[in-house]
Amino acid sequence: MNEQALDSSLMDHSQESMEQRIENIREFGYEVNISKYISNAASIFGKKGWSFVGIQFVFFLIIIPLAFLSMIPFVGSLIVQLVVACLWVGFYIAAQKISTEQPFSFSNFFGGFEYFKNISIKTLIIFAFMFGLLLIFMLVGAIVGSNLISLDNFSQDIAMMMQQSIGMFQIVIFGVLILVMCVYMIWLFADQFILFANMGAWEAMEASRKVISKKFFSIVLFMLALILLNIVGAMLVVIGLLVTMPISFIAIYCAWEDIMITQGKLN
Repeated sequence: MNEQALDSSLMDHSQESMEQRIENIREFGYEVNISKYISNAASIFGKKGWSFVGIQFVFFLIIIPLAFLSMIPFVGSLIVQLVVACLWVGFYIAAQKISTEQPFSFSNFFGGFEYFKNISIKTLIIFAFMFGLLLIFMLVGAIVGSNLISLDNFSQDIAMMMQQSIGMFQIVIFGVLILVMCVYMIWLFADQFILFANMGAWEAMEASRKVISKKFFSIVLFMLALILLNIVGAMLVVIGLLVTMPISFIAIYCAWEDIMITQGKLN
């Protein structure tokens, strides 16, 4: 077991394996307590507030220059996704250290790079899946657009068809965004299973799917609450994001800990 893994008394209480916990959850379900997760996250944040604010600022300084790589088609976006994925999971590692009262240091925020292989594989799978969805929607949009252009009265009704094309484009974008959100929700706990259950990338993604799908809409509400929290943070001259973004990541960890460690054990 990697040294970053949870204490064995938490992970395997009464000889329960993580797989057994997942099966318990699938059979008996679990409760999603949004206010509890955000409250616990605020409490963890409060214990090392300046560290969380400082690392969020450092991450911004790293990510902003990296954003220019996104201008390189495909490869640039992929590199950015891999680096950002390893950075963000540092919040989960720090939250777990503080929650379980283990020794904590600033370097823990960069602990995600110790799991670069599995986090990268997970990110590549998601990236490929998203890219495939985008291609499908673009193909559908192109087929519909070509049918519109082939109409005999094209020259007379070009304005109307342009409006229809714009409407179709908006539908495609909306559809892609909805699917992206659904995929993100389903695999929300994949990082935690990689970090704290010593799972491989696909195994962790499957574990996340099995758990999240049991209470999908409750998890959606939880994530919407975090989105609203960050909107408020952005409204506070953006500086509020230095607080709300770490709290959001910590809250996701708190949700995983409650569902898998506490409720998974009791069921």
